[in-house]
Amino acid sequence: MRAHILLIRLLKYISGKYFIHFQLSDEGLYWETEDEKLLKEKFDLYNSLLNNVSYALENFPMNNNESLESYFSRILKRRKKTIK
Repeated sequence: MRAHILLIRLLKYISGKYFIHFQLSDEGLYWETEDEKLLKEKFDLYNSLLNNVSYALENFPMNNNESLESYFSRILKRRKKTIK
């Protein structure tokens, strides 16, 4: 998260000094808000999503002759059952 903040600050400085038109899309919303709490919430959300995907890939191996589409469909169906 620190690297994200430093990069955004650097880009703000560079864009203000050297560019007339500069746009940036920041999924963490730090560019727009400079709100570290909001940025942490976004990082936590994305980390949770990545951890869930990693867990699924490690614990539910792909079956022989199963397509990627079928594999991910099977994982999502299993995930929906555990949420209910």
